[in-house]
Amino acid sequence: MESKYERKGVAGEGAFGVVYRVVHKDTGKVFAMKKIKMDKSTDGVRSSAIDEIMALQEIRHENVVTLHEVIGKRAGSVFLILDFHDLELEHVIQAKEPNSSVVARMILSLTRVQMLLAGVEALHSLGLIHRDLKPSNLLIDELGTLKLADLGLARTFGSPDRLFSPSAFTRRYRPPELFFGCTRYGKSADMWSVGCILAEMMLRQPLFPADTDLGVVNCIFEKLGYPHMDVYERLLRSSV
Repeated sequence: MESKYERKGVAGEGAFGVVYRVVHKDTGKVFAMKKIKMDKSTDGVRSSAIDEIMALQEIRHENVVTLHEVIGKRAGSVFLILDFHDLELEHVIQAKEPNSSVVARMILSLTRVQMLLAGVEALHSLGLIHRDLKPSNLLIDELGTLKLADLGLARTFGSPDRLFSPSAFTRRYRPPELFFGCTRYGKSADMWSVGCILAEMMLRQPLFPADTDLGVVNCIFEKLGYPHMDVYERLLRSSV
């Protein structure tokens, strides 16, 4: 089935897979083909890839990237055929149009965050949290529609006994309680990331521009204030 598509080059690469730009040989339509890296310890598909496939198969929303096909090969490789959009929100933020006014930037940012919220709400309504919302995981199509992508860290939430990794989320978009080892969290964690993204669209730079965990925590405290001791105690209780 992979032979239906012709590879046109690498579009991106991450910890869990390589994304190729491909063209359907019959229709000429461009897609993204994500090759899932195998789990060397089990010689099988990573559990995160299975979670991503299940999440994408369950959701159909204009603000979430569409999964068109899953291709499995005898050698064990798995390929996901997805919408292809090569413009990321990160590219738009970094462009820094010199002539854009504050008002125009605010209107455009609010329009995009409205689409972001619609996509996030669609995930949350299905009991899923994204856990890696950031500008580079938000794609923009040719009509300007923003779409959530890369659901490799998406997980179901709602069970009081469900524990999550505190190292999820990219550092600059990670909720502060996770830096203190919190393993019980839900959709509010995604909403922290949404707030960081909105601020970044307005400021044209990350809200918490640090490259270490301690640096990000210090940035959060400097901008939002230091929590009281009872907050620290609740954080410690939520991490056990």
